[in-house]
Amino acid sequence: MEWIWLIVIGAIVGWLGRLVAGRDVNLLLTIVIGIVGVWLGFYIWDRVGDGSKPLGYVIGVLVAAVLVILVGRMAGGRRRNS
Repeated sequence: MEWIWLIVIGAIVGWLGRLVAGRDVNLLLTIVIGIVGVWLGFYIWDRVGDGSKPLGYVIGVLVAAVLVILVGRMAGGRRRNS
């Protein structure tokens, strides 16, 4: 059940990160990066932290958001006019 939440949260973070990056980046790419980022952050917190699942999700979301924004900036897609 935990994997399902990681995927759902990662997909949402990926989609939101695409909006924050301010560039037209492939939606599927940002969702995959969001999922990987949430998993990575959760995994790191599980190994280093106290094992608190709610805090693990928060760390995962932060890692995923940073990864999505970085990839969005590096991908160099068209800049969106807001």
